[in-house]
Amino acid sequence: MLLIELHDWLKERFNKDERIILYCVVSLFIPCYMSVIFMLFIVCYLMWTKRLKECFDEIKGSKYLLIFCVLSELTSLIHQNWLGALLTIGITIIFCIIIYYMKHTSKHLFEIIVDIMIFLSIFAAIYGLIEYIGILNKMNVDTFEIMVFDKREDRVNSVFFNANYYAMMIEFFVLMCFYKAFNLKLCLANLRGLLYYTVVIMINLFLLYLTGCRSAWPALAIGIFVLLYFNHHYKSVTILTIVVGGMLLGILLFPDIFPRIDNIISYFFTRQNIWVTALKALKDNWIIGQGPLTYFHIASLYGGHITHHAHNVYIDPFLSHGVIGVASLIPYAYHCIKGCISVAKAKIDRSYLALVLALVFVVLIHGITDYTIYFVQTGFTFLLIASSFYMYEKKINKI
Repeated sequence: MLLIELHDWLKERFNKDERIILYCVVSLFIPCYMSVIFMLFIVCYLMWTKRLKECFDEIKGSKYLLIFCVLSELTSLIHQNWLGALLTIGITIIFCIIIYYMKHTSKHLFEIIVDIMIFLSIFAAIYGLIEYIGILNKMNVDTFEIMVFDKREDRVNSVFFNANYYAMMIEFFVLMCFYKAFNLKLCLANLRGLLYYTVVIMINLFLLYLTGCRSAWPALAIGIFVLLYFNHHYKSVTILTIVVGGMLLGILLFPDIFPRIDNIISYFFTRQNIWVTALKALKDNWIIGQGPLTYFHIASLYGGHITHHAHNVYIDPFLSHGVIGVASLIPYAYHCIKGCISVAKAKIDRSYLALVLALVFVVLIHGITDYTIYFVQTGFTFLLIASSFYMYEKKINKI
């Protein structure tokens, strides 16, 4: 009954295309397998109604994404990388939804999506806390204590499969909160909104600590710095610098407060082993790759540490997809960059561009030691926000 009422409420306020997009966004907050299956049904429906073809015909550079997916599928099958072949289907689904979103996006829809994701991050956090209590019980800890364990299965991941993926989602949630908060004018009427975003930020930062993800903290700090700086909030940048400096001093004086600090050196050498192995494999097959998760497919052949990917955003794309595969993404990426530059030149929405830049920096900094952007929820969220420049397509007529 509640779902029917919610559907009727959405039907009154959004057209069919917008509702489909909102359903896909909400699906990010259920386990990734269910989310992908739901989006698969959506893509099949869009293909059946021929709505998807219209989107690919209109959005410049979008057909190169399909070329990328075909290449990825073929290389996966040729090298018998069955997991990579399956993941390519998921990548294709995400690309289709993103292109569909670009055609039907608007400023109003974008703001609603950001609001929904911020709100649902609270429920993800509640689920994460329940999960954390279960972890404490498993460890025979009877009282609620702040403890971060080292094993992946003993760290909070909420509905995001892995603690590190959840950490990147939290980075995105926090940046969204800053984006919304700094769009509010300082007045008494907006104090409730500012308090809401502040509380959501604090909740998510607490859960970020419980994930035990170390790479997320410097990436998030730099992301917030970029967002504030490009929004011309220079006083806030100064305050942030002082706060970060104080945190670094606190870590130097009391290193145990930083999650999993005791084995950070050994983990770095593990990463180094992974990178060296990935570069050896890349040297042997740099033209086309072997499909998604190539590292997992070849790690044992090169005597490397067994894990799913190369834990580096600068290495893994070339390892998995080769120079040709990565190059096939350039036309679409160029169109997105050109679109954002057009928005900047038109001086339409500086705060949106600051959010996009902040997300890019988060991905690039976090990506030095991990490849968390290469997942359903993280990748979809990043592409969704980065491609939202199309909401201004009619205004600037240059995209």
